[in-house]
Amino acid sequence: MFYPFSHLRIFACLGIILLHMLFASNVYFPGSMALSDTVLTKAGENLLMWAVPCFLAVTGALLLDPSREVSMHQLFHRYIRRMALALLIFALLFQLYDAAVGEVPATPAGIVLGTVSNIVQGHSWAHLWYLYLMIGLYLLLPFYKIITRHAPDKLLLYLMLVWLIFISVLPLVSIWKLDMGFYIPTTMIYPLYLFLGYTIHTGKLSIDRLTAWTLTIGCSALLVFLTWLRYTMAEGIFDEAQLAAIDQLFGYASILVVGQTAGIFALFDHSRALAETAPGPLLTIDKCTFGIYLIHMIFIRFVFKFLGFDPYTAGGPAVSALIFLGLTILFFVISGLITWLLRKVPHQSVL
Repeated sequence: MFYPFSHLRIFACLGIILLHMLFASNVYFPGSMALSDTVLTKAGENLLMWAVPCFLAVTGALLLDPSREVSMHQLFHRYIRRMALALLIFALLFQLYDAAVGEVPATPAGIVLGTVSNIVQGHSWAHLWYLYLMIGLYLLLPFYKIITRHAPDKLLLYLMLVWLIFISVLPLVSIWKLDMGFYIPTTMIYPLYLFLGYTIHTGKLSIDRLTAWTLTIGCSALLVFLTWLRYTMAEGIFDEAQLAAIDQLFGYASILVVGQTAGIFALFDHSRALAETAPGPLLTIDKCTFGIYLIHMIFIRFVFKFLGFDPYTAGGPAVSALIFLGLTILFFVISGLITWLLRKVPHQSVL
């Protein structure tokens, strides 16, 4: 077992919970947020966009290894089945929650039809998008493994560079109201993160510790600066289309988020201290991170939306920051305990 991946998944899981809380606060409490609150919250969101890509990078490092055989039976009965069952179960669970708080009809027919409709259309709770993503990536995994098994190192790096340029860099020309006629028939950045994790872990893409720290700190600093610029000055300078283009710098396809992910992943991957050993409890927590991801939004919605708890009215940015950090740990622990208990159920294979 490669222990740095366990540390990274736990770290990324905490980042995702905090990210979702910051995003939810922007949705539920815009009226109580001063400009400084908006800038700080958005900066926090944008600084945490590396979390899901790091999960994908770990997946790539593990599953794209040519020496690791993944049969079609394993692919469908282990990996895809797990995501599909999780989607079905949690879409139903979230529909029941919405019915209990009066947001959707509480009739059996309404719950069943609403769940089916949400699954088909992707209209359940927003964080379930990750399950759709993983199903799609798993379906294409056999072809990705053919690439890593047979492509020379330079060709692998060439493929990643093409993805980076056409998906992450060239769309930014719309900031200057230009249209780009060149494109590739791939519009999403996520496969890049699989290959990024694989190439860094295998040394095909060499990133030393100094470079990793430079990428992590440099990209993070730029994200903070650009966030401040976006919400304090840009609205008076750019039109809506240009602002939408600037906002691409804060999404998963952002070259800054790619740089952040590469740096953070490399720091964990290259850590000798983390590679030597890991305590048993840490490995147990690592096994619960998928369940924590699925469950934690229940508590965020309950506290922020149902109870109406507003962190921004508690006494200034410092107090709000402490509340967000405290709730992150609290929701992580509660969701982890629930996941740990559910994993004790015989034949339970979803979480």
